[in-house]
Parts: sequence; C-alpha cells; structure tokens
Amino acid sequence: MFSQFGRVSTGKSSYVVGWYPVINAANETAFYGGLGGPGTNSQNNKGIWQQVGGLLQLAARAGTQAPGTGIGMTYSDFGDPALNNAGHLAFRGVLTGVGIDASNNEGMWSSSAGALNLIAREGDAAPNVSMGVNFGSFTRPHFHEVILRGNGDAAFVSELTGAGVTPQNDAALWAQRNGVLGLVAREGDAAPGTSAGTLFSDGLAGDFLPYMNDMGLLAFKGSLTGPGVGTANDEGFWAMHSDGSMHLLFREGDVLEVRPGDFRTLAFTNYSPRAPTGGQDGRQRILNNYGELAFTANFTDGSQAVLVFTIPEPATAALMALAWIGLVRRPQSHSRPSPRPGHPCTRRIA
Repeated sequence: MFSQFGRVSTGKSSYVVGWYPVINAANETAFYGGLGGPGTNSQNNKGIWQQVGGLLQLAARAGTQAPGTGIGMTYSDFGDPALNNAGHLAFRGVLTGVGIDASNNEGMWSSSAGALNLIAREGDAAPNVSMGVNFGSFTRPHFHEVILRGNGDAAFVSELTGAGVTPQNDAALWAQRNGVLGLVAREGDAAPGTSAGTLFSDGLAGDFLPYMNDMGLLAFKGSLTGPGVGTANDEGFWAMHSDGSMHLLFREGDVLEVRPGDFRTLAFTNYSPRAPTGGQDGRQRILNNYGELAFTANFTDGSQAVLVFTIPEPATAALMALAWIGLVRRPQSHSRPSPRPGHPCTRRIA
C-alpha cells in the first residue's frame, strides 16, 4: 500500500521510499526509489519499481546484473523512469564493476514483454555517425533521462566522444523508430530549413529536448550558429515524422500574423514544462496527438502570445501551412483562452 509520504510497504520488514513517480492511463505507476531494511546497503539500496496489473514489482535494483553488459557489471544507480500505457518502461542506469570507469558507466534501458534491453551505452559506437564516434555521457545539464512513446520507442540526448569529436559537435539527439535507434540531430550538422552553412549549436538551455506523441511525431528546440546567425534568429523548433523526414517549424525572426493584418516578429519562445515526455507518463505535454505544439511566443514589440502550432503532414510540410491559436497579450493586459482548430480564430500563415 502507498502511504502519505511515498513509503511503500513490501509486506516484509523492508520498505521503499519513492520519488518523482510517473503514471499511465491504466493508473499504473513507476518510480525511482530507495530501499531500506535488513540486508540493504549502499550497493543495493536503489531501484526502479513499477506497478504491473496493480501489483508493485521491482524492475531493476542496484547490485544486480545489468542486461546487455558483461558478467559482473551491475547497476549502481538510476535516473527517473519513463512509462507508457502498454506498461513499457525505460530508464537511465549507472554501472559499476570490473572494467567500468567514467568512460563507459552509463546506459539506457527499456523493457518489452517484461524483459529489459540495453538501448545504448556510453563508450559504445553510435549509429549514423562516422566510424570511431561513440556515445558519451547521457547526463546532460538540462536533460539526463529517456522518454518513451506509446509503441515503446525511446528518445534521449547524449554527449559524443571519439574520432573527430570537438566541443562544436559533441551533443546529439537520438530516437528509435520501430525499435531501431537512429540520429535525429547533432550539434555541428546542417539544420534543415536554413541557409547553407547554418548549423545546429548547443549553446542554450533546453537544446535538443525531445517531445513525442503517439503518432510518431518528435519535436525539439534547437540553437543555431553560422553565417548571418545572431541573437535575433538563433533559435528554432523542428519536427521529425515517423518516416524520418524532418523540417523547420518556425524560427526566431519569423514574421507571424497573430490576427488579421497584425504581423509581429518572433523574438524568442518559451515552453513549459521543461521536462520532456512521450505523452503517456502523466507529465504535462506540449505536443498532442493532433500534432499541435503549444508554446509562448515573445515578439520584438514586447508583446506575447500563447500559440498552438499545427505541424503539417510530411507531404505538405514544404508548403508550411501554419495554424495558430491564441490571443496576443500586451504587457499588463489580460486575455481569454482561444478555441481549438476549426474555429474562426485559427489563422493560417504561408
């Protein structure tokens, strides 16, 4: 049973104290927790717990063998888990044991049919990059976990190490499509939808944070560098579809028609929550299954707007029919929420 302070009775003399739980549509939870009681010590007192069929189960525990690694390589700690409606689980784990050091002691795991599988490990070769480039740390300053969408595909951000890796190209966003892990975006690579020489950068908090929905869409915010790039146009939002196609949604410096005949220049965007999500873990989301992306826009004239951007289908992405909802808010003013798509307040910008 669950108590008021997150303590979970195991029916024995031991106990679990859980933090930062996630919950799916079946009212099943998962959480990172600490274990206390007889037989526990600093090498085995952490774990990931998950409800399955209403019963609380230990999914992974410090001191136990980590799947997909060498014999004697065990978990020592964990990040917060991700969960979907099918009961799939994903998490970041820290390793200890023979042959483990700071260059290979992190990994990402996910579960399918009750079995845990290694998705990626620090020090292993990274896909879709040049030979000799490896996964680095998964512990980023602003995002160090994994997210999970409805079909079990995971997404995460990592550092890179190895041949040809510099501070200008050592961060990347990864995602699975139908279980196959691939590169979404890398610092130093050409940014789709921008002019020649414009590259992804990694200079701002929140870069490459992924948001996914059940339809296979992945959206992320990125920073830019290159010729003609300055503080007025160095941020944007991109989307990748389930077929792997990716395009720029909008960028600082774009001119938006917020109401008929009222054009304003986008200065920068804010979005909340900062914690990424795959959409089925109970966390607040900014991307829904309609392909609508919600954010706050700040304009160069000092006004603001809460906007909903409808991401176009891949076949029409080149036309970039933009659907916006929201009422522009001047400083010190108040506004009412706007209707959903289909209402006359929806505006289209070419």
